[in-house]
Amino acid sequence: MKKVTTLRLVILLSILLLIYAGTVFFSNTGRSKSLREVLVNIDATKVTRVRITHDGIIITLSRVVDGWEVSGAENTYTAVESRVNNVLSNLQTIKPGRMATRNPGKWKEFQVDTTGIRVEIFEDKDKTLDIVLGRFGMQGQQRFHTYVRLFEDDEVYVANNFMSFSVTTNVSSYRNQALVEFQRDSVESIQLIYPEDSSFHLIRSLDGKWLVDNAPADSAETARYLNSISILSSSKFDNETDPETLGEPVFKVIINIMNEDPIEIRAWLKPDSTFVITSSQNIDGVFSDISLTGKIFKPKYGFLPADE
Repeated sequence: MKKVTTLRLVILLSILLLIYAGTVFFSNTGRSKSLREVLVNIDATKVTRVRITHDGIIITLSRVVDGWEVSGAENTYTAVESRVNNVLSNLQTIKPGRMATRNPGKWKEFQVDTTGIRVEIFEDKDKTLDIVLGRFGMQGQQRFHTYVRLFEDDEVYVANNFMSFSVTTNVSSYRNQALVEFQRDSVESIQLIYPEDSSFHLIRSLDGKWLVDNAPADSAETARYLNSISILSSSKFDNETDPETLGEPVFKVIINIMNEDPIEIRAWLKPDSTFVITSSQNIDGVFSDISLTGKIFKPKYGFLPADE
C-alpha cells in the first residue's frame, strides 16, 4: 500500500509540474521567452542616423560627408562629432542586468513607456537598435542604474552603470558651443572697435610688454583679459535672429594671431536691448549670452595702469 501511495504521489506531483510549466509557457504572451544576454549590438563606425524621441520632441543625428549634423523641429546644424560618438559609446555600455518586469502594466512605473527616451539607430536603411531608456536610480553613493526596454519587447531590464540622461533631445548639446579658442601667447595684437571714438588697440611690443594705443598697459589686467577670452563657449544660442538684418555690429574685436588668420568677434544690439554675438571661428553659431559680452568687450580704461 505504501508503494502504491508513493507512486500515486509521484504521478500527482508530475502532473502538477506539467500543469505549472504549461501555464507559465502559455501565459507568457511577450515576444521574448528568456533573458537576453545582449541588448545593444551596434557598430558605431557604420551608424548613419540616430533618432531620439522624448516628451514629443524628436531630433535626428545624421552622418554627412564631413562629419555629423543635428536636426530639430525646423533647423539643421553642424554637430560635434565627438559628442555623437559619446552617445554611441554610452549606448554600447548598456548591459542587461536583472529583469525588473515583463508586465506592460508596469512600464509606466519604470518610465519605459511613452515617458521614456526612445533611441533608434540606423545603418543606412537597416534599423539596428530601437530601445527605450527609462528611470534613473542610485544605489548608495557610487552605484547607479537605468531601466531599459527594447521597443518591441515586454521585458524591462536594469542596466547598471548607465545614465539615461547621457542621451538628450537638446539640440544645443550636440552643437559646436565654442565661440573662440586660441593660445594667448601667440596673440600679437587686439583691435577693439567700439562706437564713436571709444575704439583702441592692444599691441604686444617686441619685448613682450603690452601697450594700449602706444601707452603702457596694465600687465596684470591684460593677462587676465587674455586668459578670460582665450577659451569661450556657451550653450545659449539664438536661433531666431539673423544678425545681418540688424545692420552694422555695435562692437567688434579682431584678434591677430601669429601665423594664423585673425579671429573676428562681432556683437549686434537687438531691439529688446540684448546682444547677439558671432565669431569667425564658429560660423554656425549665433549666441545670446550676456556673460560673453562682459568678458569680451572691455573698455579702454580697464587696461590702463591705476595711476592713469
